[in-house]
Amino acid sequence: MTSKKQPEFSFNFITEILPKYLNADEKSVLALHVESLLLAVTPKLAQIFSTEIASIKHEILPYIVNRKLYIGEDNEPENLNALALNIIEEINTDLRKKGMLIKYHACAFISSTLKSRTYNTEKYNQYKLLVLLCVTRLAKMGKHNSAIHSILSEIRQLSLGKRDELLPHLPDPCVNELKILINKLNEGRRNEDVIKSIRSFLSYYFVSFNDAYELNRGKEYKRRDAERTVTTIVLSAKEREDEDDEGYVVHRLKSEIKENSKLRGYWNTEEENNIAEKVQASIIIKKSSSEPTEQARRAMKAKNIVDRLSMRNQSLSCDYKILSAHEVTILLICVLDDLTNKSYDFNTAKTLIFCVLFGRSVTEIEEMQEQRKTRFLYDKKTECWKIKIKHTVSTFKQEKAVEHLITAVSDHVEYYLPEQLSSLLTKILSIATTEEVQKYLTAVNKKFNTRLSISRLACYFIDFCKDKNIDPVLIEIISHTTSRQDSAIPYVHITQKQINTTLNLFVGHLNKLLPAKHLDLLVPNTTLNLNKGNSIGSPLMLKNSEIIKVNQQHIYHLKELKKLSLSMHVDVKELHNELVFYIYKMLTMASGYRAVTGTGGKFSDINFISNEYWISDKENRDRESARIIVLPNMAIQQLDEYRNHLAQLKFKVKYSATNIAERIDGVLNDTSHFLFLISNDNKILEVSPKTIKPCMDTQFPVQLNWNRHYMRSTLMKFNISAPVIYHFMGHDDIGSEAMGRYSGLSYYDFKALSVVIDSILEELNFEVVSGL
Repeated sequence: MTSKKQPEFSFNFITEILPKYLNADEKSVLALHVESLLLAVTPKLAQIFSTEIASIKHEILPYIVNRKLYIGEDNEPENLNALALNIIEEINTDLRKKGMLIKYHACAFISSTLKSRTYNTEKYNQYKLLVLLCVTRLAKMGKHNSAIHSILSEIRQLSLGKRDELLPHLPDPCVNELKILINKLNEGRRNEDVIKSIRSFLSYYFVSFNDAYELNRGKEYKRRDAERTVTTIVLSAKEREDEDDEGYVVHRLKSEIKENSKLRGYWNTEEENNIAEKVQASIIIKKSSSEPTEQARRAMKAKNIVDRLSMRNQSLSCDYKILSAHEVTILLICVLDDLTNKSYDFNTAKTLIFCVLFGRSVTEIEEMQEQRKTRFLYDKKTECWKIKIKHTVSTFKQEKAVEHLITAVSDHVEYYLPEQLSSLLTKILSIATTEEVQKYLTAVNKKFNTRLSISRLACYFIDFCKDKNIDPVLIEIISHTTSRQDSAIPYVHITQKQINTTLNLFVGHLNKLLPAKHLDLLVPNTTLNLNKGNSIGSPLMLKNSEIIKVNQQHIYHLKELKKLSLSMHVDVKELHNELVFYIYKMLTMASGYRAVTGTGGKFSDINFISNEYWISDKENRDRESARIIVLPNMAIQQLDEYRNHLAQLKFKVKYSATNIAERIDGVLNDTSHFLFLISNDNKILEVSPKTIKPCMDTQFPVQLNWNRHYMRSTLMKFNISAPVIYHFMGHDDIGSEAMGRYSGLSYYDFKALSVVIDSILEELNFEVVSGL
């Protein structure tokens, strides 16, 4: 079996841009578009790519006809009119529908236009120009086929709004010359603080730009096509000493590999005609007895196992592994005595005080200091030790154009140790070995009959915070408790005040445990730990003033459209779409609903009497395993108004657009999702990230889930219980659902939450708006 290879580019890349597949008008418009891109060539670029620019101009000149037909009224060549732009978009759409994006990849690249974030049009077109010049050179050099395909695909993905997270990391090509741009791309792709996918995207730009600039020779790889394989694997169930379930044996694992996935770029999988080429696999498992009694017995046993595992995940305040206050007091006295007296065990005592204060093991402190991210530092200016907590998320870097919307965040916050404790420590942090610390703890245990250990010490901070119902996100940011990141962390905007409050509470607790001779050694350093307004975490905590302003404009626009709709001759599609978008914003903030296809679900998911809302937007869980929250009164009233709107809309379109009337029947009969948009040609568009994003970009051109970032951070500021917030966000683990059998939460907890959310919506100037 042969694999589908990347189509080779000819030495003359311009002929690939204007293939014979296009008609004369389409070629003319694309040629004019290329000409408009070339107008942005800087003197430096003209010097570097003089040959390529001359070649491109020579190749497109014969195709430029009917210039006046496609140029704007100002006759400026860079301003194509609406007719020309529509033709370009139709070319790209046609290539996609007919599955010819790969075959005519160059044409698909040049016909891609920015569909979102319109304030980046100049930046996007400049990148498009750079790519055009670079790939023209690379194609002529030969042996750069893979690099060309990758960068062409990146530009197309950027135009479709699928690389919005990349935009803040792309250096501005309008202010940076090519060499500087290449250096910045190289820095970005090597930055370990940036997530892996972003570094990969930046590498595609760097490789093509750098190879073209440095005239690097390409490479050809001799690859063999992978053949189908059939593999038989026999597995035995792994026995656990505390489980008695019967194992299920996998008899055969059959995998059909149609080709080596490494030969395929992701650009080669986006068309429908390539679906069959994806890796396919099937698994055959031994079936259980078909007798109903046996199946019931096995189902009951499986349920019992899940229940036991769920119970193990619970953290009980009476856990025997948790250190007692007496044990911690004994250790603190020993450690502070050694620090005060500068004893032989001074270095070990110093290491232990850091372990206790910030919930870390000796190994973790060593790794901290080596990685130089979150680490302990001695501040020479204040002559005090501090911990520098470094924390960034994937949304950390945002574009300058949205700075007025977002709340600025830093990459770190600092917390100073108690002043008197710092005076006992040396200015250089020398960490004791694990063996030395264990030996120290063993001696204390023998002398005072305690159960001290490194792991228990490292967990004492965590156990204290859990007992005080402190949000797990704050605990993990401070202590970095696990290698598996908490699913809530990327959503939370954390202030310096929240860090100070959490650590001051714990340090103050430790100080209360000390006897009179060490009293006040661990008093929180309120002199240096000031609220300086610094924040870390998600910047998508949009400013209240901006949300209020946008909501006021949106509501005013809806009311104006309603006045116009009183005339029977006015098209009501715009009113409906604007109302659906408004409800989408309100509902996603009121419920934490994710941006998925069919956002909002069906009316049958909502109990309009108790305001309970059943949500399974991502987890695909059933019954009480899904999210069940209580909607605020404002959201319920708005949905009631929306149902009235749908009834009126059906009356208006029942003869002119029967498909819309049928969809409304489906919504009111609980068989279809209740939120939907209507296209210009009266087609039904499901509310999905793809359809809602153009609407959202007109108001808040940031990541589509900014509302979940906002609500997660705001609810934490309101000191809402962490389990309630986790359930609201859909971040609770299997077995710990808020409405599950082991949960201590109830309907009334979420009823109280709905009151808080109602006040948040009112503060943001949301109100109930009627439709038709």
